[in-house]
Amino acid sequence: MPGATDEHTSMKNRNNQAIGALRLFLTLAVVMHHSVLAYCVFGHFDHQHYLLSTTPVIDSERWRGFDLLVRWNDTYFMALMFFISGFFVLPSLQRKGASRYLKDRLLRLGLPFTVCVTVIMPVAYYPSILEAGRHISFSSFWYGYFGRFHWPGGPAWFLWYLLLLDVLCVLTLVVLPLLPKRLAAVPDFMNRRPLFAACIVMIAAFVAYLPFAHVFGPERWLSLGPFFIQGSRVGLYALFFGLGCAAGAAGILHPLFQRDGALARHWWLSLSLGALSFGASSIHQSMCWICNPFSLFFAACRSVWL
Repeated sequence: MPGATDEHTSMKNRNNQAIGALRLFLTLAVVMHHSVLAYCVFGHFDHQHYLLSTTPVIDSERWRGFDLLVRWNDTYFMALMFFISGFFVLPSLQRKGASRYLKDRLLRLGLPFTVCVTVIMPVAYYPSILEAGRHISFSSFWYGYFGRFHWPGGPAWFLWYLLLLDVLCVLTLVVLPLLPKRLAAVPDFMNRRPLFAACIVMIAAFVAYLPFAHVFGPERWLSLGPFFIQGSRVGLYALFFGLGCAAGAAGILHPLFQRDGALARHWWLSLSLGALSFGASSIHQSMCWICNPFSLFFAACRSVWL
């Protein structure tokens, strides 16, 4: 029927716009986060090992308000980024097929990562090596960047890990081709029992985070050439990527993502729990922050669907 088709198209466009707004908000949060790191009170520069500094350049002017902003962002925005990326994986695979999908991901993720770690980051870290007391030309630093200066990947680290998760997802579906149909039941469950689903996600987040945090510590970064990643969050980011794949298995028109869906109805509760957990972690330096990614996802969805 024409009326139903028009409504279907309108709903799809509205949801696509909402997801676009959410991605824009998250992108701005990431840019803002890295822009203010140089001005945080907790920032420090290590003159012996420049890669152990909190950021390549530390400014003498600091503001504690930036500390709060950075710590708030750090509790949720990367997990949310992996969630959103996972949300589009299964629909894209069904539309493009495995071969074309992987080629597109190589162009969208692999190429920017390569450019960033070979061109952009050497420029960004050159002032850092000068601050550390190494008086060398940029050309000398660039040639040594890939060896004796340890080839830091910088903020582009998430691109290679996201590409790896995409490849693992494709391989998983080759072995388990019926998995998407089974995952399509997940949004139904989340919409039917949102609070119970949130509790499951939080428990899963603890399980995904704590073993890695115990082995590597909460702050240590692992590296192999330009492939850097925070050791404690390897499992956490993979979990939210997988959760995004499951949430998007039924498509963007699923009732879970509508204005009257569970995500929108419980925005106030999720936002409150997120704020309380952040306050608890700030005061007690505990692991309570882990519930923030899912809670902030609820709140962000509500804000863009209004």
